[in-house]
Amino acid sequence: MPKEKLPKITEFSSQIIEGKIKLTWRYSDGKAEGFKIFKGNCKGCPLLEIGEIRIREKKGVVSWIDRDIHPGNIYFYQVVGFYKGKLGQRSKMLEVRP
Repeated sequence: MPKEKLPKITEFSSQIIEGKIKLTWRYSDGKAEGFKIFKGNCKGCPLLEIGEIRIREKKGVVSWIDRDIHPGNIYFYQVVGFYKGKLGQRSKMLEVRP
């Protein structure tokens, strides 16, 4: 049985909008049910899963908003695609200072 190819995050960016952090990413071809979002408060700290987005159709671009932020803090994010319980390769780490 062939191994499923999960999408790779090709672009990952953030915007500060009205006191929230909007994360946006593009992804390559591959099978995915959705994406998991990970967040941490320091560069060396483990990132914890804080959210999940399920996708219904392939669009190539996904956005998610983190409302749990505090001005002056630094946040670190990664996203990863998942399919049938398997995780793909994590994105680059994104550092955001609201």
